[in-house]
Amino acid sequence: MKNMKKLITITLIIVLCVVLYYRYANKEDKDSTETNANNGKLSEVEKILTKNLDEIYPTTPLEVVKFFTRIQKCYYNENHTDEVIKELAEQARKLMDDELIKHNPEGEYFDELNEEIDAYGNSKKKISNIIFDKTNDVVYSTVDGVKAASLNCTYYVQSGSKIAATTETYILRKNDAGQWKIYGWKLKEPSYFED
Repeated sequence: MKNMKKLITITLIIVLCVVLYYRYANKEDKDSTETNANNGKLSEVEKILTKNLDEIYPTTPLEVVKFFTRIQKCYYNENHTDEVIKELAEQARKLMDDELIKHNPEGEYFDELNEEIDAYGNSKKKISNIIFDKTNDVVYSTVDGVKAASLNCTYYVQSGSKIAATTETYILRKNDAGQWKIYGWKLKEPSYFED
């Protein structure tokens, strides 16, 4: 009985040591991961520009629209060089349907985008939040044999103490490669309220 108590005590001490060791080791790993993440953390623009859409394309209409709106927030909420804006716009165009691209030739698209970004910046507006439809709110249909989807996205844009809520309905089509591409969007009238 005396030996049994010693064995249980020794076993408990060993278990306690192992638990403490793993807790300490995991804390050290977590601390080094956080340090590395803070030192080598990519900005939102870098994350967007380093995403290889040719290799890893968003799989659902919601993911496509979310990535597109991330690009928009970079356009309108931050100051960038013309080169960075062009690179962001090239990523955005990879999300667009061929027909939408055809109606927005590259040169014209970049010129209009730069004008829009300048006007947005001059008005001191900022996208404060974006709310998306839930996945089960995406409406799927087939139009002329082509799969289509639509979903709503609400932008909250702050200008001084006023916030405008604007809802856009994104329409997407599935291309021959099975990728959802933005075909267009419809803007609803914004509603305003004080902050």
